[in-house]
Amino acid sequence: MPVLRTRVDPRSEVYAKNREVNLASVRKLQELLARARAGGGDKYVQRHVERGKLLPRQRVELLLDRDSPFLEIAPLAGCHEGGVVPGGSIVAGIGWVRGTACLVTASDATVQGGAINPSGLLRSHRLAEVGWENRLPEVHLIESAGADLPRQAELFVPGGGGFRHITRRSAAGLATVALVFGSCTAGGAYIPGMSDYVVMVENQAYMYLAGPPLVKMATGEVVDDEALGGASMHSRISGVSDWLAADEADCLRIGREIVGALGRDRAAITTGDPPLYDPDELLGIASADVRVPFDAREVIARLVDGSRFFEFKPLFGPTLVTGWAEIGGRRVGILANNGVLYSESAEKGAQFVQLCNQSSTPLLFLQNITGFMVGREAEASRQVRVQDVEAARAEAQLERLRVHDDVVSERDRPGEPGIRDARTTVDLEARETRMALANRGHPPPAQRQHAFAPCLSGASRRPRPDPVVTRRRLLPSAKLARPRLPRRR
Repeated sequence: MPVLRTRVDPRSEVYAKNREVNLASVRKLQELLARARAGGGDKYVQRHVERGKLLPRQRVELLLDRDSPFLEIAPLAGCHEGGVVPGGSIVAGIGWVRGTACLVTASDATVQGGAINPSGLLRSHRLAEVGWENRLPEVHLIESAGADLPRQAELFVPGGGGFRHITRRSAAGLATVALVFGSCTAGGAYIPGMSDYVVMVENQAYMYLAGPPLVKMATGEVVDDEALGGASMHSRISGVSDWLAADEADCLRIGREIVGALGRDRAAITTGDPPLYDPDELLGIASADVRVPFDAREVIARLVDGSRFFEFKPLFGPTLVTGWAEIGGRRVGILANNGVLYSESAEKGAQFVQLCNQSSTPLLFLQNITGFMVGREAEASRQVRVQDVEAARAEAQLERLRVHDDVVSERDRPGEPGIRDARTTVDLEARETRMALANRGHPPPAQRQHAFAPCLSGASRRPRPDPVVTRRRLLPSAKLARPRLPRRR
């Protein structure tokens, strides 16, 4: 291949003049970039730091992999508008998180409390296009006051398109992760509220449509930030938050775990490392008396690789344990009964099944349930909506594996059409005492309060298999699991 030969003379006047003009342009560019990196100025940066918070660029740096490049997109948005900090009050670009290329945005709370102005909105739309066209997961580090109200006429209608974009991404299998570090009000609360995964920092993150002063003015109610929309409330009561982080570093760690689970190669290439605990101990964990519960996590710890389990919504709907693990090197989503199925537990289960469907993650059910709670309070809490988790499970185009680790209930008895439609089923059968109760047709007293008492069929009278064999049978099942192809309409 021929080599190009230069005819440029670095000693010429034209060369010197061009160089001088271009160096001046570079200096102007550096000044604008420095303004963007300075945020709201020394006063507001200092106030932010004194509250014990990280700056947005520090959060981005801690989220990204060590030595990961960060391609900032449109960092000078709005630089030609008077009185506007370049960048539109956000830091945004593409970087690598746990080996996965992600679109990362961070609110800059030092600029008008992270409120979005028209320049920031235009930048957000361009970022959304980049993420959509390149099928990138999005991670939002949020601390935003919502829309810049003096300019709301320019924001409200086009701003709604951003919320629609989040739902379209979810339907297309592109995850959106929201890490909430401070107060998010009105439009600032919609982004985490509509995201697939939400993490909030305890005693620091708040999310509500209207803050305490506006609530008092509108309704007369006096309420503090934590009770109105605090991280603990949203993690334990409303269920909007999926994880409660101890501090900002913990929030970023959880965010990295989420992205790591999303971006992993799901092909099983190893047999996986064994559990830390002996699977034979399952024989001593499952209660001989059906009236005595046991922790589903103890079962999970003896089935999955390395006893590693990344739990989803650990503080919400505690009677259903959900989360991700690996079996034989293959990632699976686990749903394990941990008591009576209440409406909030079913809501959590339905959301988890939808997330696994989005990422084509096979499902493993560890079933140990006697039915649903009944009574006035239960009905008032939408108990009938526990069918939501069943609807989500039926609609998911996923492979399902199933382990019965205690009582087989009426909803899951063998041969039930539409219930046992998994291609691979692994049964860990009930003990003889329970079979005897079923044969007599009289459920234990503790189960009579539930609407659906256990109804064991003849299949449940087979000998109880060795727990070690149960894990061995799960290994090839997990490896063979593949997403189901959608039906033609």
